[in-house]
Amino acid sequence: MLRSDADLLGDLRVVELDGGIPTAYAGRLLRDAGAQVTRRTAGGDSSLRDRGRAADARWPVTPGALFDALNAEKTAEPAPATWDGPELAEIARRADIVLAGRDVLDAGDVSALRTANPRLVVAVCGVSAAAPPGQRWLHLHATARSGVSALIGQPDREPLPPPFELALYPVAANLASAALAAHVGSLRSGQGQLVEVDAEATMFSFMWTAARIRTVSAGTFTRNGRRFPGSGGAYPFGLFPCADGYVACIGRSAKDWRAFVGILGDPEWSRDPRFADPVEIARSSADEADALVIPELRRHTRAELFARAQQVGFPLAPVNSALEVLDVEQFNRRESFGPELEVAGQKVRLLRRSSHFERPAEAPRVAARPAAARPGTAAPAAAGERSRSLLAGLRVLDLSWVWSGPMAGAALADLGADVLKLENPGRLDNARLRGRPIRDGRPVEGPIVELSTYFHQNNRGKRSVFLDFKDPAGAEIFRRLVRVSDVVLENLTPGVFDRAGLGYSDVVAENPRIIWVAASAVGRTGPLVGLRAYAPIMTSYGGLESLAGYDDDPVVGMLGCGMGDANAGSHVLFALTAALAARERDGRGRFVDLSQIETSAAIMVEPLVEAQLRGQALGGTGDAHPDVAPHGHFACAGDDVWVAIAAVDDEMWRRLARVVGGDELAHDGRFATAAARADAAAVLTPVIARWTAARPRDAVLRDLQAHQVSVAPVLDVMEARGFFTDYLQEIEHPVTGPDELVRVPWQLSDTPARIAGSAPLVGEHTDEVLRDVLGLDSAQRTAYLDRFRPHD
Repeated sequence: MLRSDADLLGDLRVVELDGGIPTAYAGRLLRDAGAQVTRRTAGGDSSLRDRGRAADARWPVTPGALFDALNAEKTAEPAPATWDGPELAEIARRADIVLAGRDVLDAGDVSALRTANPRLVVAVCGVSAAAPPGQRWLHLHATARSGVSALIGQPDREPLPPPFELALYPVAANLASAALAAHVGSLRSGQGQLVEVDAEATMFSFMWTAARIRTVSAGTFTRNGRRFPGSGGAYPFGLFPCADGYVACIGRSAKDWRAFVGILGDPEWSRDPRFADPVEIARSSADEADALVIPELRRHTRAELFARAQQVGFPLAPVNSALEVLDVEQFNRRESFGPELEVAGQKVRLLRRSSHFERPAEAPRVAARPAAARPGTAAPAAAGERSRSLLAGLRVLDLSWVWSGPMAGAALADLGADVLKLENPGRLDNARLRGRPIRDGRPVEGPIVELSTYFHQNNRGKRSVFLDFKDPAGAEIFRRLVRVSDVVLENLTPGVFDRAGLGYSDVVAENPRIIWVAASAVGRTGPLVGLRAYAPIMTSYGGLESLAGYDDDPVVGMLGCGMGDANAGSHVLFALTAALAARERDGRGRFVDLSQIETSAAIMVEPLVEAQLRGQALGGTGDAHPDVAPHGHFACAGDDVWVAIAAVDDEMWRRLARVVGGDELAHDGRFATAAARADAAAVLTPVIARWTAARPRDAVLRDLQAHQVSVAPVLDVMEARGFFTDYLQEIEHPVTGPDELVRVPWQLSDTPARIAGSAPLVGEHTDEVLRDVLGLDSAQRTAYLDRFRPHD
């Protein structure tokens, strides 16, 4: 019997200083996990309180609404305009973690905080540490240069940034996770540290992972409207119109294709040999297939298609709006919205419980800091000692697949944890099965299951162990590993472990400290349990895909940029580090029931708030901003070459106007304020567009940067690589050779993250783990390994 542990972090003290959305949402996550969060803002207010002054009709917001939503239930205290020594010392003594924007605290402030409380974790976040000098960069610029925006939008129109500054929310989840991981280290060693999470670098790390998918194709990988580039290798993969909106459809096999045409009623054209192979359709005739598929889909509503798809197990979901998300039965049955909040004078609901933390009703309280005697587990560092790796001694059993779960496991490996990838050779992680990569125009040689650079990225630094937990011998090995491990991480179909007698309730008595993170598509409860879903299914059902588009084409979606997986993985990492921090403080393990679909709805803070305040869903915001005008992407000379330009205040507008149109434009009173410029976008945008279109991108960047106008190139992630080399490591894989992998995007002052090694070969470390971790003798190990060797 499990019971809710909503106050998981009830004795954790967090002080939040102003840092915009990243610190505010990180604080929101910590507060929703039970932490005591006190908000103190230098100057007495937050940069979010005045949001909406430009009043762009494409992105209308209620003043103060986002501020209220992100800060409700936090304790607010006044703060001075500038920090002094005694004030900082007081903050340090009252906190375990301080969250702050990079521009709020200088190096002296950080030193003063850490001197006053050596155990303190100071976690800071900024938009871009690599922005040119004198530039004030926004979400627009970071998403442009990190490779995000290049993958969103129609191919014949301007690229789009994620709407509502959504890319900052998974960044914030990383900030909270990094702070908690460092706090675990502080509790073990007695020494805190400075943690820095850069928004642009974090976005780049997501895009670098997404780029690994493209290595199976020699084709281009760029924005492609509602269809994933190249249909992801098999048709269909995209958002498709139907009778009352859009549905997301993703087929990955011939079996899926047959199920899909069955949903359509087995039309005559589906028997044409040209449409027999979904891989060949994706390669050569996706447009022709769309012209046949879409009329069939338009005969049915989203609900009808969703019901048919569930009957045959095909991955399809409605693209829900923010208003529709509020009425999703799955979310409401799981009570994931949490108590109503007071926002702009009204009661609103936000999805605040994508992770349900639970523990046994009669869980024994055990030592908060374990003795070294536990087999196979290293002792924590004594007070004052510093391990070279933050999480050295932590053992993780990773049974997760594809991106979100493996991403979290890889982050722990970068921090020094021993992550064991438990693999059934008869049913391998999909990420191993992505086809044969193309390198220098030629297929890479070697065993197909060892070639996926996508797998290599999310499984770097792990050890692989053969394990089939449905086999009696495998089940026994799993039980023994659980006894000497700290974390089980899985995203398999709910109930799989329970039916094998190996679920959390079956093993917790043998290791009360075990943390079990179950990160399934929809969670372990509710009417949709068992739904077959890939990330775009989850982001569509959860509402994210309804938000990205143009004012005259409002539902384009963000399929190409991998937002769903990156965001889910970031929230898995938060749930995991929160459970680790709680265990370090009270000695108890936890069960975490995480719904990946709900992590999509969780970051829709502003769209959900505005939908309730206005009674209608917002969408089609294009590249607008509620505070800044002009703000958008502008084409330069050349083919599909763009820059991101924003005049973040009136003075910057005058500098931009002087470069683009001379003193007459700079002093034109019609454009004196952001609100006036937003109203006049139809006049101003073409003026700026004509100026940029006549110049090479480098010239545009040079001229605007010289006048301290915030501008960034819109880059593909491969073009962006040179700005983020501090986060990349060249790792030699035994089959595919050298490759650059990106590590967890956190800068830790005392225990730097690093990639320990390549992704493992299938079962590569089975013998050494059985020997060194479980103590099996040679005969036992041979007998176990023989089960996985091919027999005549």
